[in-house]
Amino acid sequence: MNNEMRKEGKNRQSTAFIVSAALALVLLLGLPVLFDAVREKGEQEEEKMSGFLSGPLRERMEADSLIVAASVSLLECGSGNTPHSALLARFGDKKEIKNIAYDIDRVPVVPGGMMQAPTLTFFMDRKFTHPVRKIPTRHGIIPEIPEDSEIHQDSHILSYEMTTGKDSISVEEGFLMSSRYVAARIALDNEWYWREYIDRFVDYFGASDAYYVPRMWDRFLFRDEYVSVVDGHGLHLSQGQILTFYDAIANGGVRARHRYLRRRSVCSVETADGMKALLRENVLSGTGVLLSSHPARIAGKTGSGILRHGYVPGLVRSSVPEPVSVSSFVGFFPVEDPQYTMMVTFYLRSGGQPTGAAVTMHVFGEITDKMMEEGMLWKK
Repeated sequence: MNNEMRKEGKNRQSTAFIVSAALALVLLLGLPVLFDAVREKGEQEEEKMSGFLSGPLRERMEADSLIVAASVSLLECGSGNTPHSALLARFGDKKEIKNIAYDIDRVPVVPGGMMQAPTLTFFMDRKFTHPVRKIPTRHGIIPEIPEDSEIHQDSHILSYEMTTGKDSISVEEGFLMSSRYVAARIALDNEWYWREYIDRFVDYFGASDAYYVPRMWDRFLFRDEYVSVVDGHGLHLSQGQILTFYDAIANGGVRARHRYLRRRSVCSVETADGMKALLRENVLSGTGVLLSSHPARIAGKTGSGILRHGYVPGLVRSSVPEPVSVSSFVGFFPVEDPQYTMMVTFYLRSGGQPTGAAVTMHVFGEITDKMMEEGMLWKK
């Protein structure tokens, strides 16, 4: 009886071993196939999304020969997912437009006015300023900056004085007209914090050696350089870095964990809500007004500048780098419960002169229209 039981036990063990070995073999042989299928499906979805995003870019580039490249990145707010992106560039005879794969963390952008949102976020979060604070206009002159500097005087403020007859302007009004004077005045009134402000860039944008970001050890950052950084000029970020900050504002001041970044607090919920309100008002009556009537209820900021260094796909390098005008719009929608953050950028030959963001906002609106037509979940 005992022998029979032992024999039956050994048979069961043998059967279990054979079954386990067979299952392990099936898994070993099947996993690569499964992984390949998942990877292939992901690549197909990404290719489809890239085509979806690049369509409006291509139409605009075909209509304007001055555009040498254009890019768009779309991120689900606070999801931690990798952004969908597309990059088009001209090659050869400048009529051939290619959709090329390029990491958005390596696509250079001069943030321009888009940098004013991080600046205000820092100073608002520390209670150094607030949107209704009044600042003397002083004809837009920044006395701490040498007269021969291009940032010594802001023409926007002169126009404001002549139009309104006022000798002071609120922080909100300055933000809506993208006044570098107002951003500079706030920063210079608190300039003993400038190294702390610059050190916060790692939290705002993520660590990156791709482009120039001043660090806290830049002890000899002069006032005109500091003001340039505050206003987003003389500063090169990537499209991915800028998208990261605005997505954090949309996500209640928390930078989601995605790509190489850790989850981190950018600012308080109160500050994030205040910045959301400013960015929404900027679309309703500021530099983003071309999108004011869009049904997606967009909040965002324009930015423009001149890219004098940095690789622009499709632009042939010469011994003397050709300056390229960079025009961008970054925003999230719907503002009440943000579901997507998106950034669109155009690179244009403009003889070294900055251009407005009208074309960029138009394409941003077209892509958002297509998303609504596709029946995205956020549509009401």
